[in-house]
Amino acid sequence: MDAYNIARLSDDVIGLIVDCAVRCPSDRNCLMLHDFHGAAARIPEDSTSFSVRRDHFSMQIVSTWNPREPEDEKKGRQWTA
Repeated sequence: MDAYNIARLSDDVIGLIVDCAVRCPSDRNCLMLHDFHGAAARIPEDSTSFSVRRDHFSMQIVSTWNPREPEDEKKGRQWTA
């Protein structure tokens, strides 16, 4: 798994996300995009252990594979990277 914080969804960023999804090598993998805004983003950064307290999107790239299929692991790791 890998995760990224994205300030805003510009056309370029949306294009990159779509490209990543298109290249997904397995139906065991996924992209998750979380919209982080509102009250949670208005809490001072030093008030909690989670310091990213501003409007943004959090994108997670999750890759899993069958451990008996080494090629699946290779493809999943390459896609996540």
